[in-house]
Amino acid sequence: MKRSTKRHLASWLVAILLALVAVGVHRLYVYVAADPARKARRLWGELCGPGRIRYFLMDWGIADGPSVGRQCQIMRELAALGPLAKPYLIRALDHGSDSVRRLAAEELGKLGPEAKAAAPKLLHNMKDDAPWVSLAAAEAAVRVGRGDVALPVLAKLLRSPDERDRHNAAIVLRNLGPLAEPLIPDLIRALEDAEILVRDKASEALARIGAPAVPALVKALEHRGSRVHEHAAWALGEIGLPAVPALKRALEHPDPTVRERAARVLGQIETLIPNLIRALEDPIPSVRDKVSEALARAQKTTTELKFS
Repeated sequence: MKRSTKRHLASWLVAILLALVAVGVHRLYVYVAADPARKARRLWGELCGPGRIRYFLMDWGIADGPSVGRQCQIMRELAALGPLAKPYLIRALDHGSDSVRRLAAEELGKLGPEAKAAAPKLLHNMKDDAPWVSLAAAEAAVRVGRGDVALPVLAKLLRSPDERDRHNAAIVLRNLGPLAEPLIPDLIRALEDAEILVRDKASEALARIGAPAVPALVKALEHRGSRVHEHAAWALGEIGLPAVPALKRALEHPDPTVRERAARVLGQIETLIPNLIRALEDPIPSVRDKVSEALARAQKTTTELKFS
């Protein structure tokens, strides 16, 4: 066999061997990437453990750590792994980046009571120097079951002389929805706030709390200040049918102004029925199901009113 032929054959063998190695490496990568536990460790390593060589390069300014955008992306990818990511999210509450600490708190809050193990660190982060981190930690602390500590802090912020503190606290309470029920009196007082943004978020929070807020909101219709009774009326209108029995009783209030306000809100709520009936023709079955449920509740409420 000629020498050139041997070389040609050897080059082909090397090419085939390299191709097989490449396929094997690719399959190994796919296997590792498909394993959630390995993926979680890889993401955490990228976020917090770049390795000795990279640390050396970062110290000398030759390499950078992950950007803020990449850090946020890593946090979202970790959260997508579900309960498996919980230990990493808890550890991320101590991260040096404000964005990472905030996102870690938000994602842990979404896990609810399952993330109760994060409560000590969340309560600690409520004292964070970055306001967006402390607020996210407070909201998450309520969601994981430590509202007994976090809600009083939010109530205090709602009375702060700083408009930004009051506004941010009202936003968190709005996001919490029914979990903010213990602070209904504080939110009613916030309807008197001099800043319209605070009043708006407080009324939205009361509307999201729903039926438990109705008695206090109907009582607020008696307030002489337009700031309070107008926002209370709006919230009652948003709550809708669950507010009807209390509003009906308000029609017998000795103050004619209160009776007028209650009648106006009742008129707004009554327009819901025709709109719901029209929505029964929606092409999406899940929407029609929800509309049917709402109409059933409306019929029940109407029946209760007739015999009350």
